[in-house]
Amino acid sequence: MPPTVLLVEDDADTRRMYETALAQDGLAVTGTSAAHEALEHALERQPDVVLADIGLPGPADGVELARRLREDARTARIPIIAVTGLDLPDGEYAQELFDDVIVKPVRLPMMLQRVRAAIARGRHLQDQAGR
Repeated sequence: MPPTVLLVEDDADTRRMYETALAQDGLAVTGTSAAHEALEHALERQPDVVLADIGLPGPADGVELARRLREDARTARIPIIAVTGLDLPDGEYAQELFDDVIVKPVRLPMMLQRVRAAIARGRHLQDQAGR
């Protein structure tokens, strides 16, 4: 079974572009535009990595999504990659919530490489925790 990516992006065109690139790279992708839907999906399906835009509309943005994922034991170890055209609150805070940060405009080959690296790190940490 291919690694799974939970993609959280509110811009439909951008989400489709990322979904296509990730799928062509052999990854299983589930896309959503809202943090609350992403949280439900992550709790139910335990993706290998979450790729989340920071500037999501609604009551919860990408930072709040990451905070909630980190607070729940079921999702705390899932790697989270932030995608943003915005500045993050501060470096240390971002490091606690996100495993990586990709700044827009996104170069797709670089994004794929960083998603694959996050998946590998996440699996390594899960293997260590299982010992």
